[in-house]
Amino acid sequence: MSENKWTPGSWRKSSKTKAVISDSARGIDVKGATGTEASAYYGGNLICESVSDYNANLIAAAPELYDALEYARSLIMESLETGLSPKGIFAVNGGKGLAPIDNALAKARGESCE
Repeated sequence: MSENKWTPGSWRKSSKTKAVISDSARGIDVKGATGTEASAYYGGNLICESVSDYNANLIAAAPELYDALEYARSLIMESLETGLSPKGIFAVNGGKGLAPIDNALAKARGESCE
């Protein structure tokens, strides 16, 4: 698989503006969206702005949703390759079960904060 080409790390809703922000500036190439001034104004490095609360939850959860989808795909592939049931796959994957998926979905619904 190719390298992810988006800003890494956790994204979150800004508590200062109608924006989604990140502590990382990697991949953000919009003038004024990163650095000391952006952090002071937005509360972090700008991912997007002028977004409603409903949509901000989903956008802020995007990195976790991607990770959860990769995790789900790996479980499916492992089940297909080994013939183990999903319950068996969960047992050999450190007992994480559906937690990564459930946590990402909860964040997208606005039910958790990071």
